[in-house]
Amino acid sequence: FFFVFFMRSPMLGSSTPECHRIIVSDGENYSTYAPSWTSRGVLCMGIVVGGLVAIFVGRDRAMVTNFANNQVVTLPPQAVRYSGDALFPRKRTAVDKSVNAPTMLHDDAMATARMSHGPFVRGAERLGTPVRGILQASHVLGVIAGVLGGIAASFLWRRRRHQPSVAMMMATGASDVKEQEEAKEVTNFLHKIIDEDNASGTYGGKVATRFPPEPNGYLHIGHAKSICLNFRIAEKYGGTCNLRFDDTNPDKETPEFIDAITDDVSWLGYKWNGEVRYASSYFPQLHEYAIQLIKEGKAFVCSLSFEEAREYRGTLTTPGKNSPDRDRPIEENLRLFEEMKAGKHPEGSLTLRLKIDMASPIMNLRDPVIYRIKFAHHHQTGDEWCIYPMYDFTHCISDALEGITHSICTLEFEGNRPLYEYVLDAVGFSQPPKQREFARLNMSNWIMSKRLLTQMVERGLVEGWDDPRLPTLKGLRRRGFTPSSIRTFCDGLGIGKSESVIKIEQLEAALRAELEINAQRRMVVLDPLKVMIDTFPEGEVMQLTQPNHPSDESMGKREILFSREIYIDKADFSLNPPKGYKRLTEKNAIRIRGCYVLKLKEVIYDDNGEVAELVCTHDPETLGKNPVGYKAKGVIHWVSAAVAQSCEVRMYDKLFAAESPGADGRDLEEDLNPNSLVVHSNAMMEKSLQEAEIGQRFQFERQGYFILDSKRDGKPVFNRICALKEGW
Repeated sequence: FFFVFFMRSPMLGSSTPECHRIIVSDGENYSTYAPSWTSRGVLCMGIVVGGLVAIFVGRDRAMVTNFANNQVVTLPPQAVRYSGDALFPRKRTAVDKSVNAPTMLHDDAMATARMSHGPFVRGAERLGTPVRGILQASHVLGVIAGVLGGIAASFLWRRRRHQPSVAMMMATGASDVKEQEEAKEVTNFLHKIIDEDNASGTYGGKVATRFPPEPNGYLHIGHAKSICLNFRIAEKYGGTCNLRFDDTNPDKETPEFIDAITDDVSWLGYKWNGEVRYASSYFPQLHEYAIQLIKEGKAFVCSLSFEEAREYRGTLTTPGKNSPDRDRPIEENLRLFEEMKAGKHPEGSLTLRLKIDMASPIMNLRDPVIYRIKFAHHHQTGDEWCIYPMYDFTHCISDALEGITHSICTLEFEGNRPLYEYVLDAVGFSQPPKQREFARLNMSNWIMSKRLLTQMVERGLVEGWDDPRLPTLKGLRRRGFTPSSIRTFCDGLGIGKSESVIKIEQLEAALRAELEINAQRRMVVLDPLKVMIDTFPEGEVMQLTQPNHPSDESMGKREILFSREIYIDKADFSLNPPKGYKRLTEKNAIRIRGCYVLKLKEVIYDDNGEVAELVCTHDPETLGKNPVGYKAKGVIHWVSAAVAQSCEVRMYDKLFAAESPGADGRDLEEDLNPNSLVVHSNAMMEKSLQEAEIGQRFQFERQGYFILDSKRDGKPVFNRICALKEGW
């Protein structure tokens, strides 16, 4: 299987340059990435190990991973076929409809599979004992080959240990952060649509996109995907991308949200076309279009209440009923609409509705409301208006007025597309924008609803919109995520129309790959335990030099001090160690990072019987050398008690313990992770961190990656960004 795959698969390259790419597909859409040769080597070893071990331990089903949307689906045996190259599902008609599977994984798709054991064993039983013996022998050889392949893969991986993970290379096709930033040649179904429009001259070769948030909350990681997509498309085709606020609901919109959103888009590294735009600046034109529709008999003023209008609308299975006011004379509609604008009618008493079709199977086309009365102060127009256009009427016309060619939005707006197209046609735009939808970003252990996020903030379940546990860009920024890591993550997701859930760990992997290269190393003890080294001269302080990064000499070095008294983490000492414990014990000698090997001499207890202090001896011949006649069981971090500084370290984790918070009607508070924030208020750090600047990121050795969040009365406060490793 390996040799056939190696010779034929475009993923691993061939003599033709265009084949040196990874091709991922969900059956309808595809993306291409150019992998490095090292990533090909690691993939080859993974195929050897995974394939052979899978045959050995496989079960009577197949698991296919579609890297286009990072979705794992389990298929029943009858839904798969076997091939000499790999394992692919049959057409969708043969797949269990309850499984949210890709439509097809073609031969040029990247997939891995755990192959069914059943057909091989049943075939062997029919052929007799000799064949079963051969299969059993092949299992043993498979294990041996798997071990050897694993060793080879490990060797290749160690050579690239300071590069992004294999998963990130497969997702982005880049072997380092620089390549990831430059890997912008990504193809998806939206590019195909734009290419077809450019080829036919639909918009004269022009490409104009926009990012149009409603200023009623803070942006989150889901918005980042849309931001990256729209700006990347404009960048790819030499077009423009506008930033526009669809501000049609003054009750829930504030300048605070506007400022936060513009700041977030800028922080991500994008520059919009011209000035920030507002849909409210088009209110005069929208009003004129509404009058035009009334004069043409396409709109009418309706006096039904909200409850009555909902009753008249019908259901998905029953048609709606016409409003009693639907045939109101045009002159009367114009008069009433003018009275609405003049504030002569109370809120909720009258609305302006389109006259389309109350029997339409598309609910949004059943005479939708396009204007309502609202006596509210608007953050841009003040008290000039007391009637406000509805979002569905405003959004499409704003796109057309700005010359947008491709209105790209998430799948929840797919049902709004018929109304989008109807309004533009009814108003009379000759070359209207095209609305096209893509799957929104859903992530595990987070909520992506602005409404629910607002509830959490208002209920005090989090510290605010910038709580580092939230998926808001303000929260991620404070947590320590970089703009480039978020762009890398979004670019690697792929664009399709199949909903999926992405693990938080994948976002962390994008950042971890970057920080592994860029973050300087420091030592911080979270839970200090004093150690007195009685063989080291009292009052003497020894100066040591440590590199700021083990693999990058350009980051320079720093000085650390060693003294008679030091601090180590309480977790690095045990009187009753578990098996395999490689830290300080009564029997284990350990090395403290960049310094001597220590041995335990005495344990001092406090009045409560707790360990209060350790007395150790040091081997003066082990500074930069291995001990003679014995071995140090491990290496731990430390700080000198003579110069250590106090700091606060906040260990952040997933906000929700449940992967799908609030599922099955549960209250969000029930799914909160009680350990989402653990504060070490008396941590001890090495002296050099006192000079750190707010926003600077570090790797605390053996602890994770951290960012300096603030300084309280001179005391630094660090937030953990992510752990050192995550097995996802």
